[in-house]
Amino acid sequence: GDPNRQMQKIHRIAFWDQRISVIENFYTTDEFHKLIANANVVVSTHRAEGFGYIPAFGLVHGLPVITTDYGGSTDFCTAHTSLPVHATLVPVPDGHSIYQTRGANWADVSPDAVAQKLRWVYDTQQAANKLARTGQSLMRADYSFSAQAERYKTRLTDLGCFPN
Repeated sequence: GDPNRQMQKIHRIAFWDQRISVIENFYTTDEFHKLIANANVVVSTHRAEGFGYIPAFGLVHGLPVITTDYGGSTDFCTAHTSLPVHATLVPVPDGHSIYQTRGANWADVSPDAVAQKLRWVYDTQQAANKLARTGQSLMRADYSFSAQAERYKTRLTDLGCFPN
């Protein structure tokens, strides 16, 4: 849903700024990865994120990633692999979330801070690409299917659920 008419606002801004393309198509997994792979940078300024597939996919594809320094993506989006943007936790306004949870907080990032990170990527492309390669190496080493399977096996063994 879009209870706050955010898409209406986005369409209005895009109408007046031809640099903005709003894509509302559904993509296959392959099409989606091609879209990301053809980007110059991935920006994921989420308010809360369980894992962070978009920043993870950006790193997998070796792209500079700018993301909120909050939530699950902080496991792999660090100052060594990406460009985390400081977030302030603020109360979720009533009516602004799909699932109402009284007393909940979410992350709020400064648009100016995001713009500074984008400017840094543009101005220092070699350094940004080096950071992206470090993130890509981390994803290949620690987040591959085989690495994940090994973590599961180790944990299950530790719990006595899987024979040595």
